[in-house]
Order: sequence, then C-alpha cells, then structure tokens
Amino acid sequence: MAPHRILFVNHVGRIGGAERSLLDLLRRLDRQQFEPVAVIPGPGELADELLGRGVPCHFLPLRRLRKTANPFRLLGAVANVVGVGCKLTALIRAERISLVHANSNTAQLYAGPAARRAGVPCLWHTRDLVNLGPLGPWMARHATRTIAISECVRGHIARYINDPATLQTVYSRITVPLSVAPANGGAVSTPSPCLGSHAEAPVIVMVGQLVPWKGQRAFIDMAARVAAEVPAARFVIVGGDLFDEHRAYGAELRARVADLGLAARLTFTGHRPDVAALMAGLDVFVHPVAREPMGRVVLEAMAAGKPVVAVNACGPGEIIQDGVDGLLTPSSDPATLASAVLTLLRDPGLAVRLGAAARLRVQRKFDILQTVRQIETIYDEVLGTETSHAHSH
Repeated sequence: MAPHRILFVNHVGRIGGAERSLLDLLRRLDRQQFEPVAVIPGPGELADELLGRGVPCHFLPLRRLRKTANPFRLLGAVANVVGVGCKLTALIRAERISLVHANSNTAQLYAGPAARRAGVPCLWHTRDLVNLGPLGPWMARHATRTIAISECVRGHIARYINDPATLQTVYSRITVPLSVAPANGGAVSTPSPCLGSHAEAPVIVMVGQLVPWKGQRAFIDMAARVAAEVPAARFVIVGGDLFDEHRAYGAELRARVADLGLAARLTFTGHRPDVAALMAGLDVFVHPVAREPMGRVVLEAMAAGKPVVAVNACGPGEIIQDGVDGLLTPSSDPATLASAVLTLLRDPGLAVRLGAAARLRVQRKFDILQTVRQIETIYDEVLGTETSHAHSH
C-alpha cells in the first residue's frame, strides 16, 4: 500500500524552534507509512533543510500575521489568507494529500479551511500562548485534532475547543546527542577577550530570539548582579531578531549593557544555527522567560549535561524538577535569577550533579522518538489506519 501523503504547512521560511522541531520529526517519520510534502513561503534555509531530507517543497505567499488596528492592513491580511487558502486547497487535491499538518497557529489559519474544502483531515499543532480571541474557536472548528506542545499550552488552548477528546499534549522533544562534548570545548566563539578556563571565567549563557518576551533584559540585569560577586564571570546572549521586527529592542539591550559597565563581559553572538554545539562551552544555562510555552533550548542545555536555571512556569516548570535536575526560580526577577546562578557557581559539585541528572531526565522523558511515535499514532487514528511503525531509524 502506498504511504499516506502528509502536507506540512509552515508560515515562515526561516528556522526557529518550531521549524527545528518539525525537521526533527521529519528526520524520523516512518516513510513507509507517511510521505511528507511541505508548503512554505519561499526558498531559504528551511527549504534547503527540507529538500535535504527529501521533502518536496511548494511555495505559497504565506505571511507572518500580526495584530493590527489598521483596517487596510487587516483587509490585506484577510485577502492573503483567503487567496493563499484557495491555492492551498487546489494543491491538496492535486498532490493527493491524505492529511494536512499545520505547524503553528498562523499556519492553521491557512491550512484548516483549505483542508476542509478539500475534504481531508487537518491537524493543528499549537506552539504558543497568544490570546487568539474570537479566532480561537473558529480555528479549532477547522481542526480534526489539535496537538499542544506542553500541558501549559494545552490548558491555554482548551478554552477554544468544544471536544476535549480532540486535544492532546505531545511534548516538543529533541534529538539527544549520544555523548556530551568535553567541558569548555571553546564552542562559544565570540569577538570578546578570551573567556579563559572554567575555573577562572565561568560562562553563563542564554539562547533566544531578540524579542522582548524572551527576557534578555532580565538576563542582563542578572548578569550585573552576578558580576558584582564573581568578577571573572562572562555572559553570552545567543540569538537574533530573525524577522527584523525589534530593532529598537536590540539597541535598548546594548545600551543597557553599556550603562551597567558589562560591555567587556557580555557578548551578543547574533543568530546561531549551531545552538546544540554552543552548549559545550558554558557553565550555567539561564532561561529567564516568564511564559515559555515549552523551552526547546532548555532541553538542549540539559541534554548537554549543563545545569539550568529557569522560571517555574509553563514549559520549563514541566521539564525541570527543582533541585533534582535544574534550579527553578519563582519569577524572572533578576535578583532571584542571580541568586540561583551564584548558588551553582559557588558549588561546582552541585552544578555537576544537576547537569548529569538533567541529561538523564531528557534521555528518559524528552527524546524525539517518543514525540514521533505519538504523532504517528495520531495520524493513524485520524486516517483510520492501524499500523505498527518500526523505529530502528
């Protein structure tokens, strides 16, 4: 029997966390049962990765849709969704698609109605905590099943969904590296002065797009407090403004660093595609986000055997067991974050124990194969197929 063709709809062509999770899924999807096809806005880094995995790509002008009170922009967005949706319906029919998989809330705006018109089921993969307002129930009605990437996201999205049986949590897990890179492998290459050896210059790192909700401001203020106690400490902010929407924010962060006298100690690396490799060169990973839907980078740091400090809310609160495989703080308050970081810097034995336990936690609970099996089971249920999937790959 020919494999079922699954159409993955992704509304951006750059690679962020949602796209990395999609690529991980596609790398291990049972190709004897499911044949992936993708729709994305155009050529670029995501298209290159998909094509490299043998996934055919179709280009349609999907947009990053943002809330606006401007009636002309709103009208333009609606016209785009309707126009692209019609093309998407035609594509679903022409490509003999069995199921449409929308990889984000925005993708669902396009994919849900298109799949319904084409008479095929649609899976809505929701990955954030944005208030959808009146669009929420409409999007839910156009989804055969909804996947939330954490219990926190499931609780948030449940208000829009009439039938709880159609909503399921499937954690966005990661590919766990087979081994941990040696400590201080020099992976964090920066233009700043040499970071020195671990004993002399502990390295504290955060990773996230340069957008306000990711909490870089809290990290910078935390860094000032830690540096006052451990003058040798060095700090690195990894991430860029992927969609060029927050230039003022980036400038504000750099000004804050200068004002606090941290310019020689804190480095901005910009966007880096090799986040997992960067983990080798750090001593403490800090995730200062107050409302993180899941926290893929938290999992990557833990898988690298690094101690993590994160806020006890949403995704990280579900991933980390406080004091067992990481440290959770009650808020993203810089003083609270600094206290947790200083605890780890002053007790290297604790940092090592938490890092080792963190890696074990990810291996047992957050390996990508668990996610792939769950999603394939959902495909089987929706498509009415009963297949067993060999996961030797």
